[in-house]
Amino acid sequence: MPFTNIKTFVPLFAVSFFVSFCTICNAQDTLKITMQDAEKQFLQKNLSLIAEKYNIDINKAAIKQAKIWDNPDLSFASNIYDGNKYPFYHAKSNYGGQFDISWMQLFKVAKQRKKLTDLLTDNALIAEQQFNDVMNSLRYTLKTDLYTVVGLLETQKMYKTQLDALQPLVSGMEVQLEKGNISAKENLRIKALVFDLQSNILENNHALTETEVELRELLQLPTSTFILPQLSITDISIPTVTTASVDSLLEIAKNNRPDYKVATLQTTLQEHNLTYQKALAKPNVSAGVTYGHQGNYANNLVSFQIGLPIPVFDRNQVNIQIAKIDIKQQSAQNEVLISKIKSDIDEAVLKMTLSYQLYAGQQKDFMLKYDDMLTKMLQSYKNKEIGLLEFTDFISSYSDTKLQLINQLTNIKKNIEDLNMACGTTIIKNN
Repeated sequence: MPFTNIKTFVPLFAVSFFVSFCTICNAQDTLKITMQDAEKQFLQKNLSLIAEKYNIDINKAAIKQAKIWDNPDLSFASNIYDGNKYPFYHAKSNYGGQFDISWMQLFKVAKQRKKLTDLLTDNALIAEQQFNDVMNSLRYTLKTDLYTVVGLLETQKMYKTQLDALQPLVSGMEVQLEKGNISAKENLRIKALVFDLQSNILENNHALTETEVELRELLQLPTSTFILPQLSITDISIPTVTTASVDSLLEIAKNNRPDYKVATLQTTLQEHNLTYQKALAKPNVSAGVTYGHQGNYANNLVSFQIGLPIPVFDRNQVNIQIAKIDIKQQSAQNEVLISKIKSDIDEAVLKMTLSYQLYAGQQKDFMLKYDDMLTKMLQSYKNKEIGLLEFTDFISSYSDTKLQLINQLTNIKKNIEDLNMACGTTIIKNN
């Protein structure tokens, strides 16, 4: 759209924007929610967590199945026809045709059943920690999204404050232009300021909408719900994290991070798997009884049977070798994970420290004075005490500075969650 049409475009843009913005902010389904309530609802309703939790039940069921004995083998054999007139008929026999019945039971040796149970128990424990890992990741997303919404709402409020201050000025500029008190250039420049401000609000509103969509998915809320977090990004209190304490954070992470617990359980699982594969190399025993009718030296013969495979060729040697390699591979992967955890902690501590130092280095009352200055500058411009260039420079500087401060506060909150996530537990409580 050509710049010369801004005179008619700005009012239309303002009307369409405020209709959409007010519809969102004043939605009937606005949900005011605290961090504690959000976490509670998240744990109860999140479908990803519910689906992941079924893996725990599946693995526990597999343990029960492994403890069940193998079914016995019952077999029956009988002649069908021996050349006589009728099947199963023996003219020379007082007892009828021949048949055999056998009952066999498999007995696993080398405690194979127990060792398989140990293996499946490891899988169940891994499933629990994988569930915790998914839960922590989704909870991290939930918390950072809530703080993002707070920051975007603060940004929206900041933009609206400027817009409310400029709108009366814009409304009277047409009259002043007709009277010759201001130039056409000055008129368009002020309207361009309003247009830029409205564009920033719309862009901010788009980001807010996207975050709200993700939050509704995490909390399983209707699409008509607008989530209004009852949080503050200005409540900042961060203890100093020294280099010495970073080492202790690594130990905390080892004790709490689900992915590290999964790695250590995987090591145990591979060790149990090696033990199980060695046990499988031992031949299992089958034993049972057989009853034979008219098939041996005695008409009714009861025999004892035992079966034992001879491990001549297959001694499970390949699977044993694979299990040994798996242990070495898992050990290497654990070292990689430890290095990653340490990097995560170092990065989180550095970001948090730098963000806080940048925020703490500013005078907090400076921003309050800056807000007062906006009103004074607007009045000074109306009174012709300052020129257009000075006024527009101040408006731009005001927006940039306020936006940077809001981003810093939001980032500090997110950096705290980064550190908590890196350690697998709450190191610094985030309000």
